[in-house]
Formats: sequence, C-alpha cells, structure tokens
Amino acid sequence: MKRLTVVTIALAMLMLGAMQFNAVAQGKSSGDVKDAILKLEDTWLSAEKDNKPEDAALLFADDAVFTDADGLVRGKADQLNNMHQVKWETAENSGIKVIPHGKTIIVTGRFDGKGKDSAGKKVNVSEQWTDVWMKTQHMGWQVVASQSSPVNK
Repeated sequence: MKRLTVVTIALAMLMLGAMQFNAVAQGKSSGDVKDAILKLEDTWLSAEKDNKPEDAALLFADDAVFTDADGLVRGKADQLNNMHQVKWETAENSGIKVIPHGKTIIVTGRFDGKGKDSAGKKVNVSEQWTDVWMKTQHMGWQVVASQSSPVNK
C-alpha cells in the first residue's frame, strides 16, 4: 500500500512539473502574466501623463465600464475623452498588486497626481483603484472594468 502511495505521489509531481514547464514554454507562467499586466498598467499611466488617450485605446475592451472616484460611470469612449481633462505635472501608481484568476486578472494600486484641469484649476488627486483585466481571444489582455475611490490625505 505504501508503495502505491509513493508511486501515485511521484506521478502527480511529474504531471504537475510537466504542466508548469508547458506553461512557461508558452510564456504563460504566473510571473510572465504579471509582468505583462504591469507593463500594460504602465502604458495606461503613460497615456494619462502624456495626455495621449489614443495610446490607451487598445487597452480597454469596447464594453468596458469605468467608475471614477466621484461615482460617475463611463464607457470606453467617455473614459478616453475624459483623459484630456487634466494635464498632469506628476502622476504615479504605487502599491500595485496583481492577482491572477485564470483568464482574468485583478490589479489594485494607488494613484497620486498633481496637475491642472482644462480650466487651469489645480488638481491634486489621491485614489485607490481596482482594474479588472481579461484575456480576450483577439485583442489579448484588456480592461473590462475599473473603479477608483478617493483616499483621504
């Protein structure tokens, strides 16, 4: 009986090792996915900082939903148009956590930015945010939902 248990455990470990090797060979290891998502989050932040929403357009699914810190709910087009509203002097994300769930990734972090809105009024923002990325068949990883909440300073 002990021999059968040992053989079963050894076979299970071999199969698990083979599955992990296959995932790495296909560039799908957990670290690879996390790195890819972090790069996409950086692309989004750069589009915000550079005031170039067109650089973020492919990051968002066509039916994505964005809930901002004021509770306004927007679709993709409105989110991209809203990116023109502030010219950021500083903008950075921190405390980012990436949590994989199969073909869905939850990312949390904090955004701090200072700048001026389109009327020239100073803007000072601190928000905690959550983004939901989904692996799509044709477009790769895209944001399907995003929500932010103000953080008291």
